[in-house]
Amino acid sequence: LQLWRQKEKKPSHKAKARPKGPLLNTPMSDSGSSSEEDTKKKSGKRVVSDESSSESSSSSSSESSSSSSEEETKSRKKKATKKRKTTKKKDKNAPKRPQSAYIFYGKKNQAAVREEMKEKNKDVKQKEVMSEVASRWKALATNERVEYDAMAAKDKERYTEEMSHYEAPEESSSDSDAKKPKRKPAKRQKRDPTLPKKAKTGYMVFQEENREKIKTDLESEKGHKPKPTETLTEVGRRWKALSENEKDKYKEKAKKDKDRYDAEMKEHNRKAAKKEEDSD
Repeated sequence: LQLWRQKEKKPSHKAKARPKGPLLNTPMSDSGSSSEEDTKKKSGKRVVSDESSSESSSSSSSESSSSSSEEETKSRKKKATKKRKTTKKKDKNAPKRPQSAYIFYGKKNQAAVREEMKEKNKDVKQKEVMSEVASRWKALATNERVEYDAMAAKDKERYTEEMSHYEAPEESSSDSDAKKPKRKPAKRQKRDPTLPKKAKTGYMVFQEENREKIKTDLESEKGHKPKPTETLTEVGRRWKALSENEKDKYKEKAKKDKDRYDAEMKEHNRKAAKKEEDSD
């Protein structure tokens, strides 16, 4: 009985109930370890939720990219299936469109500008002439443009007057729907082997006589065998560099070759005519 009473008198080690609210300045105990486990569980849940959210975002981005690619392919297919626009045939009897003041100025002054530029450079190009005409037109004052503005206004009146009496021809459905037949390439006729060899020009005589020499010169300059195109361009450059007196030698030989060709052609025609008479 005494032992049983002593056991009853001993204090119980049951954990006290945790008070509600945040714990301030409380000593760490067994309950602290349980709180750490709770926080770890919560953080684990957060990690899992973050991973799931990243997976969902990646899947949504892949779906959006696939949908955009499908839309692009659909748009390409639509463009490919679209028919080309048929251009209307231009009526030859339609009135001529009115010209601007700049066009009238160019027609009047283009020849004079070309002659001025040829004095400085004989090999002036049409593109350079047109650019010079355009720059001079821009430099003109308003009072100097009055003449050309009046010409343009008069031409516009002419166009409106002609268009008022013009009736466009009606296009038939068969003409618009009919497909144009593909043009077959013309077959090259074989040259008659009995014909005499064609006459050479002065340039061709110069090329025959100087081609090998020019080829060796290019090979020594470049250190390798030149291409045929390089040789031909060099031949053309040297021919242009010759003076008229130097070209006369080759032109004389070309003239003799032309006389040979004319004589042989005359004989060929005579034989052909005789052959036809014999066959008849």
